[in-house]
Amino acid sequence: MNQVRLHRFVVIYAAALILLHGIILWNARHLIRKGYPDFTIFYSAARLVREGFGHSLYDLQVQYRVQREFASGVSIRQGALPYNHPPFETILFMPLSSLPYLGAYLVWDTLNLVLLAGVLWCVQSGLEKKWPGLWWGLFLCLAFFPVCVALLQGQDIILFVLWFAAAYVSLKRGNDLAAGCWLGLGLFRFQLVLPFVAMLGLRKRWRALAGFFAMAGVLGLVSVAIVGWHGLWDYPHYVWFVEGTMAHEAISDMPNLRGFLAALLTGRIPRLVLDGITVVLSLGLVIFGASHYKPGLKGERFDLAFSLCVVIVVLVSYHSFAYDLCLLLLPVALVTNYVRSRGTIDLPRQILLIGPIFVLFLGPLHMVLLIHYGQLNVLAILLVLWAWAIGRELALSSLDEEALLPSSP
Repeated sequence: MNQVRLHRFVVIYAAALILLHGIILWNARHLIRKGYPDFTIFYSAARLVREGFGHSLYDLQVQYRVQREFASGVSIRQGALPYNHPPFETILFMPLSSLPYLGAYLVWDTLNLVLLAGVLWCVQSGLEKKWPGLWWGLFLCLAFFPVCVALLQGQDIILFVLWFAAAYVSLKRGNDLAAGCWLGLGLFRFQLVLPFVAMLGLRKRWRALAGFFAMAGVLGLVSVAIVGWHGLWDYPHYVWFVEGTMAHEAISDMPNLRGFLAALLTGRIPRLVLDGITVVLSLGLVIFGASHYKPGLKGERFDLAFSLCVVIVVLVSYHSFAYDLCLLLLPVALVTNYVRSRGTIDLPRQILLIGPIFVLFLGPLHMVLLIHYGQLNVLAILLVLWAWAIGRELALSSLDEEALLPSSP
């Protein structure tokens, strides 16, 4: 397939997916108006803080009372949809909480589109070979099913991806301190940021760790100002309670290692053994990612190493859902750019690197796995294969560069 036909196919395919996503959003408009989306938790939490009830932020009865004020038409909800994010994030949504719920939701989704453009701008600024254009990148992002889910639910994952993109640029430019600060801002999804920080720690990137912990300290003080020391101390117990009582049934929907192993082994081996296997394999993946993120990597080889680490972050995250796959937009962009820039890569290597991206953009497949079967966890197999392919390519690209070096006389 020549370049013109390939480009035409991508445009038509992406346009069809965007149309499908638009239909999904349009058909869900009545549910959105009633308060079904996850945006409910951010809106209600911000209202509590704005009205001076920050100390009750993690009281499920108080949360439910507030949610009933604007989402009383949610028939499937017999209790609060729990706000399980750190206290400091409520500040972001406080301006929106003064608006009616639907207006706040629409403003937030509009801001998410701006944030998505910011992600693309950040990634472009870190590349040696630029993309065709920002609008083209945004067009392709809207064809990604996890982005559709993030917009439908009014989630905060796109903001998190922006902080990760900013960290990518900072790390590539050698500004580890700033990278750590950007990652610290992503602590509202600590289950996704901590594995990456662990890989930085294994590589002894002390300045990045210093920036991260400095930002964590600042956000911790902000959280104390919102909920008090007692509220902050009880937060881990609250999160563990919510995870154990309300999110356990949704494990099979998690597109990560935990979800896959739980779906495969639950009921066949003791729970403690299952958890132990998950922890050991997760640690192995983190070490695998850190071992490939070597000092001195530059250019497109750095992009590959960063991409590998991000794929592993999604794999080993303890808690993730379909919208969390938005983080994979970063390795999708970086790996695609790598293949475009290196015309010497043979076809099998291209297939190993690009093939998983094609599957990730099979939106209808994701819908079937998520909605019909509730088994989005099978995507973990794809991510493991992609991580292996990226790690393999890093090793091969190193050999290619060594072969190009002039031999000593």
